[in-house]
Amino acid sequence: MVKRTTSRDALRDALLPEAPPEEADAPAGESALIGLAVTGVVVLAVAFILLVDSALRSSAELPDVLRPTPAAAPPLGSSATAVPVARTPAPVEIALPVPAVTDAPPLTPTPLPALGPPRPRFIVYTVKSGDTIGLISQQFGFPVSELARINGIEEPYLLQIGHELIIPNT
Repeated sequence: MVKRTTSRDALRDALLPEAPPEEADAPAGESALIGLAVTGVVVLAVAFILLVDSALRSSAELPDVLRPTPAAAPPLGSSATAVPVARTPAPVEIALPVPAVTDAPPLTPTPLPALGPPRPRFIVYTVKSGDTIGLISQQFGFPVSELARINGIEEPYLLQIGHELIIPNT
C-alpha cells in the first residue's frame, strides 16, 4: 500500500525534525497541537513581513496634508502687475588667513626624580650595652608593647646585649 502525503504533511515534515523514539508514541492530540503551533508561527511571520512591506511602501508617498498646492492664478480681468523677482547673488569667494605652520621643537620628556632603592619593611637592630626597650622604641617611634609583641619579649622586657630586634620600618 502506498502512503499518500498531503502538502500539510510535507510542510510538517520539513519544519519539524523527526521525533526521538520516546516521543514517537505521543498521542495524536499532541502531534496536532504541535503542527497547529508551527502553522500559527508561520502565518504570523508571513503577516509580519507583509505588514512591514506595506508600511515601507506607504511611507514613500506623502500624505495629502504635506503635498504642495499649486498657487492660485489671479482671476481673469484683474490688473495683475508683474513683480520683479530678486535674483540670488553669485557666490563670493573670501580668502581667509591661514596660520603658517612652524616646525615646533620636539618635546623632550622630563625625567622623573630618582626614587632610589625601596625601603626595607623591617629594620634589624642589635641590642647594645645600656639599651632598654623603652629607649629603642623612642628612637624608632614605635610603641613598646608592639615592639615587644613582634619580637616575642615578655614582661619585664629584659634585653640581652647582641640580641637582634626586628623593628617595622614606618
